[in-house]
Amino acid sequence: MILYLIRTLNKVEEEKMRRLTSLEKEFKRFKRTISKKRELIPVEEQKRVGVNLGDLRMIYLTGLPCIYVIPVEENIQSSKKLFKCLILTEEIILGWLGKETPIIELKKYGILLVPLPFFVVFDEDFLFTYTERIGSFERKEDLEKLTDYVRKYEKGEKIFGEIQKEFFHLVFEGIKPFCEMKKYPS
Repeated sequence: MILYLIRTLNKVEEEKMRRLTSLEKEFKRFKRTISKKRELIPVEEQKRVGVNLGDLRMIYLTGLPCIYVIPVEENIQSSKKLFKCLILTEEIILGWLGKETPIIELKKYGILLVPLPFFVVFDEDFLFTYTERIGSFERKEDLEKLTDYVRKYEKGEKIFGEIQKEFFHLVFEGIKPFCEMKKYPS
């Protein structure tokens, strides 16, 4: 599946987001869905494909709601191929930081995703074995828009509240054991 649609919410959708549910209720629901026991599930051999920049990949991890990654930079260190990745979630209300938040629509699956405001680093073997490629961004400007959005927060712009900080931290802690980067970005 080729992914093209990256957009921000219009005024009507933005108002809907506010009325949909409170951030607090959504966070409580999220916390009920996570567990301390997490297990990686390897992708079936026939579904494994090489890792490319711009791929949208889903991590097969129990104990945490669906997490998606997009490799955006490649680096080789000590004969290991590493990928700096964007993290995306279906938890729109918890991940949505304002009207500039990009939304990715997976029409085939009926799913909306938003990027979280930090990057993580995975090695190629992890991405190949434990993530399934479900699409890719062919337009470089779409990928740049997502990356620029996350970099803005990486460079220090903080407009999110305590609930969202805790949500971001819980997601990071859930995937940290599998990352090459072990420190939560501040």
